[in-house]
Amino acid sequence: MRRATTRVLSLAAALAMRPGPAVGQSTAPGGNAIPPPDVRAADSEGRRDPFVNPLRSPGAPPETVRPRGLAGIAVDELSLRGLVRIAGAHVAVLESGNGRSHLLRGGERLLDGSVRAVTAEGVTIVRHDAGDPPATGGRTVRLTLRAAPVQER
Repeated sequence: MRRATTRVLSLAAALAMRPGPAVGQSTAPGGNAIPPPDVRAADSEGRRDPFVNPLRSPGAPPETVRPRGLAGIAVDELSLRGLVRIAGAHVAVLESGNGRSHLLRGGERLLDGSVRAVTAEGVTIVRHDAGDPPATGGRTVRLTLRAAPVQER
């Protein structure tokens, strides 16, 4: 029994002296050590918080919180549901990705664009992509209503 214990301890010492990643640490194909997941949010017993993303790297910026209302809605999330004329001006009724309805007038700002005009034909929005230079002015997006099919009696 003593001889087996001595062999196990000598094997463990030899593995500990060997250069390379620590026990339980992974390596990438190039031989570089892969950092452990972000476990900063843990309780006193060392358990990981289930609501913290373990794949996010520690140096990554936190996820941004969108502003409320139209300023927090992206152009791609909108669909035109109707057009209304109020006091000589047109107002668009839009539905966002979460199913909420919004009233939109010309000149209003969105998360990644601004409304150029609301007319009887539809809505014209200028989308400002992050990679576009300011001189280009952005990409024009046009939202229109489809004509309802005519039903015969």
